Amino acid sequence: MSPRNPRPPLAAAPGSPPTGVTLAEERRRQQEMHERVGRLAGGIAHEVNNMMTVVLGVSHLLQCRLGAQNPAAGDIAQILTAAQRTTDLTQQVLSYSRRQVLQTKELDAGALLRDCMTRVKDLVGPRVQVRWAVDTGNLGVRSDPELLVGALELQPK
Repeated sequence: MSPRNPRPPLAAAPGSPPTGVTLAEERRRQQEMHERVGRLAGGIAHEVNNMMTVVLGVSHLLQCRLGAQNPAAGDIAQILTAAQRTTDLTQQVLSYSRRQVLQTKELDAGALLRDCMTRVKDLVGPRVQVRWAVDTGNLGVRSDPELLVGALELQPK
């Protein structure tokens, strides 16, 4: 209240920017919030995708080992169907989360590939021989490091 105006100032309506906040500031805040939600959704979708990879893989192995005549074959088929639907849904969430603005920079793809191959060799075990050839020079690529780190984290440990 002021001496000239005895009425109290009006409060901002719900959902509108607080007094003194410009429209540009509010848009920036909204964009940041959407980016955070996208990153969170992407992280959750990656984890669900990792779990569904295991469920699908083990279910396929069971299906092959038990055969179509086994009484559990119908149950395994239902597991496979549900896991595939879940995988499809997580792919939709991942495609949404990838809409965020990428911060690209020059990276050494050779180092990333060497790290990935170490994980592949650990995954397949000593009975499988993995051979690969990569130029020992710097294989420079422009990419968002968070995107590549996320892809490497999808590899089973």
